[in-house]
Amino acid sequence: MASSYYYLQQPRHRWGDYGYTLVHGYGRIDEATKVCRLQRTGPFVPPFTQPGAIVVADAVRIALEASRLAGFSFVPVVKERIVALDWHQWDPSGDPKEYPESGEPEDYILAGVHSPHAASAMGDLWALQIPSVARVQRDRPIVESLRELHLVLGTTQGLDFVRSPDVGHCFVSSRARDWLQAHVGEWVEFEPASVR
Repeated sequence: MASSYYYLQQPRHRWGDYGYTLVHGYGRIDEATKVCRLQRTGPFVPPFTQPGAIVVADAVRIALEASRLAGFSFVPVVKERIVALDWHQWDPSGDPKEYPESGEPEDYILAGVHSPHAASAMGDLWALQIPSVARVQRDRPIVESLRELHLVLGTTQGLDFVRSPDVGHCFVSSRARDWLQAHVGEWVEFEPASVR
């Protein structure tokens, strides 16, 4: 029986792009310096976010290191711009309590002022560096859905977390999916990947 892999995805948020920006922010791993540069709101940060990289709280890093899952290492997160905003205290069943003056979701962060206090209160954060070794085949050059992409199982090297240079997605094994659901289930979603 073929191994199962899943697309690791951000959960849908009631507030749409406003919610995604507040939950995840923006981050990327700088390959030259091997750090993740993060811009987001704080001091509250979910234990597992996907702002472009995968960013985890220190407690999740420790648990992942003990999990026996394979396919990641950790790089430190530099809190480049942390804007003080307690959005997690807003009523989740209603609309956002505040909107950026511009109306653009990214301006929760980009129009805000960095708060050293909020950044410090967040504690240590880490980004997962995931090997980009898997291959993905396409049904056609421009695909309209994930069903038209096929992860080549023999290229995953049996890793629980893997990326492909062919697409921007992160794939996780069924073992990793089960672990993530048990530890950070509120902050992740999954879609089965077609495997060849």
